[in-house]
Amino acid sequence: KRCPDKAVRDRYGVFFYQNNARKSNVNGHILIPIRDIDGVNYGYLARNIGEVTQERPKYRLPANLPKSRFLFGASQIKASQSLPLKVVYVVESWLSVLHFASLGLPAVSSFGWHVSEEQATLLAILARGVLYLPDRNKYQEAANSASILLGRLWCKMPPLPEPIQDPEYLSLEQIQALTH
Repeated sequence: KRCPDKAVRDRYGVFFYQNNARKSNVNGHILIPIRDIDGVNYGYLARNIGEVTQERPKYRLPANLPKSRFLFGASQIKASQSLPLKVVYVVESWLSVLHFASLGLPAVSSFGWHVSEEQATLLAILARGVLYLPDRNKYQEAANSASILLGRLWCKMPPLPEPIQDPEYLSLEQIQALTH
């Protein structure tokens, strides 16, 4: 529901998994591919859309996955555009990436608010600079990640406009206003 654009979901490989014949702990979850910058799939982030319990957490990552080496959306940008871009938007969630893509804007997710050194290196391949847009509740904590980004490329980290809590809910006009 939160990403009604099927073409965008298909381009990013996001889908709902339902197979009651299998005893899978990700049955009834949205599966989000975790790909390297060249498009090699290393597994899936599973997003529970039902009741969250200890046995069924909100998110499940593949065991032993070095999350800090991946950016959701990086392979789509690399495959579709001449690099480096002038700017890429860095957001927390895969849903925000899909929202930005539906608006025609290049965005990646670090699978959370923190950006690692490895992810900053990948971003420097994709773009000359980034607009780093953490969710409002992580803005202060994200300052450390902004300094990591500044070590590799230019970085702007504007606060989200009131009352927006998550970049997923920004309009195209609001996003454009953040870039100036």
